[in-house]
Amino acid sequence: MSTLSTYKTLLTRKLATSSNNYYSAEARTQAINDAIRQFTDEYRPVELRKKADIAIAKDADDYYIGALPSDLSTTNRIVKLWEEANKRELVYVDPNQFYHMSGDVYTYDYAASASALRLFIAPTDITTLEAHYIADPTTLTADSDDSGLTQKSDELIALYAAEKLFQEGKDANGMALVESMKAKAVRAWHNQYGVTSKRLKSRFERVSFHNRT
Repeated sequence: MSTLSTYKTLLTRKLATSSNNYYSAEARTQAINDAIRQFTDEYRPVELRKKADIAIAKDADDYYIGALPSDLSTTNRIVKLWEEANKRELVYVDPNQFYHMSGDVYTYDYAASASALRLFIAPTDITTLEAHYIADPTTLTADSDDSGLTQKSDELIALYAAEKLFQEGKDANGMALVESMKAKAVRAWHNQYGVTSKRLKSRFERVSFHNRT
């Protein structure tokens, strides 16, 4: 497993290739945390794979809804929704389509009764679902904080963080170099772990990796 100190050391090596090496300690830590989230979203690392039961109940508007696990803040990391009793898997549909459909489908939408984003399902006979998902990575603040990710992802995470800082600093030379290094690292990853380690994204997803949320 890797600590914030490890990522900082690797990131410093990447930034040293650029003449614009002005990035503060706070900016570097933020870039590392953003990079870890990007890596988690793209590669769904096995270390963060979890399973939890979601209770389903009818809300005030007669929709069948459930809350997402507390360690899951983004809906694009749900891997599978499953009812174990009858071996039924629910299929994701876009919210605009969901309310015109029936069958074993689900979506995510804002529940007014709960004032929060909730899981909506079409079946009316399910009270508990088993969610297989990728948990939120740890937000690193102290040098000794551990990400929970194996060392094999260190290089990619450092490159993602460098890319973010170069982009924010409008450093064209740094961006060009890190893009070349990242392409080589991604090829090496796929050669070693396979292209299937990188998931296919839904066309309905709206994901920005270069933010501070």
